[in-house]
Amino acid sequence: MTIYTLSHGSLKLDVSDQGGVIEGFWRDTTPLLRPGKKSGVATDASCFPLVPFANRVSGNRFVWQGREYQLQPNVEWDAHYLHGDGWLGEWQCVSHSDDSLCLVYEHRSGVYHYRVSQAFHLTADTLTVTLSVTNQGAETLPFGTGWHPYFPLSPQTRIQAQQLALE
Repeated sequence: MTIYTLSHGSLKLDVSDQGGVIEGFWRDTTPLLRPGKKSGVATDASCFPLVPFANRVSGNRFVWQGREYQLQPNVEWDAHYLHGDGWLGEWQCVSHSDDSLCLVYEHRSGVYHYRVSQAFHLTADTLTVTLSVTNQGAETLPFGTGWHPYFPLSPQTRIQAQQLALE
């Protein structure tokens, strides 16, 4: 497992190639996400990618364009195909600098065959993370992406969302 550290101004970000997870994000010494344990286990991290979809699929099956697809559980502690595969795989570093990182992961088993990239970039006051997935399978399938963040929890914890931007 490799931990990549990015920094710019007062921001610092640690990202692991195991699961493509964020292991910590800080402004100076203040954690903006729950500090990860750097254990190689995504659920111990600060944030992990959800790809090819988030959450669970009811009954581990779905019908798409008239065809039924069956999914197998992907963790021993849940009966569902949970949060896709990206958080469980080993990602490869494509590029890394002081303030940016690009990781890729390819999945080629089961129903989904895809390539996904995560690009992390820090500026003086912003973390931008871009998650892009490309279907490499022979069939058209539904995809979704997202992140599973864990925020620090204390009596002073406050979250304020200003805007949701979709492209």
